[in-house]
Amino acid sequence: MQVRPQSLRGPLWVSLLAATMACSGKEEPCPTGSVRGADGLCHLTDEDDPDDNIDTDMLTLTASLSPLPAVPPSPTNAYADDPDAAAFGHALFYEPTLSPSGEFPCVSCHDPELTWTDGKKTAEGNGVVARNALSIVDTAYYDWHLWDGGCDTIWCQATIPIEAAAEMDANRVELARTIYDNAVLRADYEAIFGAMPDMSDPRFPEKAKPEPLNPDTPMHHAWEAMAEADRDAVNVVFANLAKALEAFQRTVVSSPSRFDQFAELVAAGDTSGGGLLTESELNGYALFAGDANCIECHEGPFFTNQDFANTGLGARDWLDQVDTGRIEAAEDIYENTFSGVGPYSDDIAYAEAFLDGLTSTDDQLGQFRVPTLRNLEQTGPYMHGGHFDTLSEVLAYYNVLDETPFQGERDERFVPLGLTDTELADLEAFLLTLEGGPVDAALTAAP
Repeated sequence: MQVRPQSLRGPLWVSLLAATMACSGKEEPCPTGSVRGADGLCHLTDEDDPDDNIDTDMLTLTASLSPLPAVPPSPTNAYADDPDAAAFGHALFYEPTLSPSGEFPCVSCHDPELTWTDGKKTAEGNGVVARNALSIVDTAYYDWHLWDGGCDTIWCQATIPIEAAAEMDANRVELARTIYDNAVLRADYEAIFGAMPDMSDPRFPEKAKPEPLNPDTPMHHAWEAMAEADRDAVNVVFANLAKALEAFQRTVVSSPSRFDQFAELVAAGDTSGGGLLTESELNGYALFAGDANCIECHEGPFFTNQDFANTGLGARDWLDQVDTGRIEAAEDIYENTFSGVGPYSDDIAYAEAFLDGLTSTDDQLGQFRVPTLRNLEQTGPYMHGGHFDTLSEVLAYYNVLDETPFQGERDERFVPLGLTDTELADLEAFLLTLEGGPVDAALTAAP
């Protein structure tokens, strides 16, 4: 879906064709390279050794795409896998008072019934947000967070919507007081992180947060007027709340998709893949790794190379056309108080090694994160600005690439796919086999 090299050839496509016949239910002769088994399905064979029914190319490719591994560690968050922190983060995720108006808790933009998104082109909270709301399902697998990769951890990302004026519109001093004044939330916090500062003390202003880009605001002045130790105490609370939210989000993991089930059977030696993929889906699989070469950018079990790309999307009247994407985020991450290299990180050395060599370069202008292709069915509208309402529209765009980039230059690797309507439909059918099963039902409602 991303870039198009020369077509792949060889035993893999024989394998896919054989499995296609197995799924079609037709009683036609099996294709060359396969034989019909007692189960009525066509099974792959090696033409030189019919007793060997495992096709190496197909096994290698399929094994590289499934299953999702265990959730990776988060060294900069000492509470990332603490069950009590996750339970507290669960409560915070649904807690309306994290937003001063009470109207915009985290769940308002990450609805479990919409695969933890909001179904809108760009998110809406206290105002209209500049970008599409990303799903939090399986987000623990990402190396970078936010569309521009402006955070290197989930807990860094969690601080941003809380204080953003167009999102939850809170401020860290008022938020710390909200937790302090709520007997249940305060007890839960202190059981995990230790005693809170005395937020009833008048030395803490009613509202305050740093706003270095708008230094003349009352909240910035109030923040600067605080003693350094008090600012640090509030920042510790804010960081801990974000770390609890990360601990919760790390538990929002999908169960295996139909493709994962297919891959498991193939790996076990069932060369029909259990007949789990239809003819159209298997044709789409072949395109995914072949002529369409989506796998160039959407590789591995999480179906992303964890990189950024300028896909050449044009302007939309609902988007801020000065959104420069990755180029600014690559610089700003070092200045973020709550990044992995910031003072509230639990493993700064790890984050420094991870960020080593990260710089801002001209080709990052207009680049945005290459997202996972898992769980696409209900996460539209798609792209960083909700550019397309449907997945078929996304594929139609990649098929022709007929827009002028609104920022920067389209990655030179991108060329129109030139697929037929049937091939596009097959490709979409395959992508929908990556829809994961439901997450733990206990997470989909307030505790």
